[in-house]
Parts: sequence; structure tokens; C-alpha cells
Amino acid sequence: MSEKDDYKRQRKYENASPLRKRLIRRAQQANNNAHKHSVPGILTYRDLEKLFDEHKYCLLCGTSNQLTVDHVVAMSLGGHNKLDNLQVLCFKCNSRKSQITMDCRATID
Repeated sequence: MSEKDDYKRQRKYENASPLRKRLIRRAQQANNNAHKHSVPGILTYRDLEKLFDEHKYCLLCGTSNQLTVDHVVAMSLGGHNKLDNLQVLCFKCNSRKSQITMDCRATID
């Protein structure tokens, strides 16, 4: 990537909304973790935007506070870093779930 492209990406990020900045950081964190665990899949902020548009509440307890992205099958247990392995949980439920494989999306219709 050229220095000019890098500068354009930085400017685009600086002008992004606070929500988009959070989504970009979350995607980067998930991608870094995936790389650390040698797990396939790359997330974009658009993937996370779609996920949060579909699920505005925690899929376990129903709260809308402190929502996080959770891997249904943890990457450390062989889960992949793709949209079909993600669900929205609040921080509290995500912490309780830990590395247990639990698909909360199946309860929603």
C-alpha cells in the first residue's frame, strides 16, 4: 500500500462517525485475534454494521447496553472469524459464556 493510500484511509477514519469508528476497531480486534489463533476469516466494519442492524439487543438477556460481538464457536476452539459464526451479546452474557459453544441465534425467529 502506498503512502498516499494510507493517508486516504486515515482521513476516512478520522471523518467517520463515532459508531463507525467503534465498529472498525472491533473488526480490527477480531481480525488480530483470528491471526493470533491462525483462524480463517476477515471481518469488515460493514459485516459488524449488518450484524448490529439485525440484532439491536443481547440475544441472551435482551438488554441493549454494552453490546459486544461474540463468536458462537470460540476461535481458540477452532471457530472461524466470519459473519456466520458471530452473534450479539451484552458484555455480561459474553463474559459468562466464556468459551462455551452456545448459539443464541437459534432462539430468535
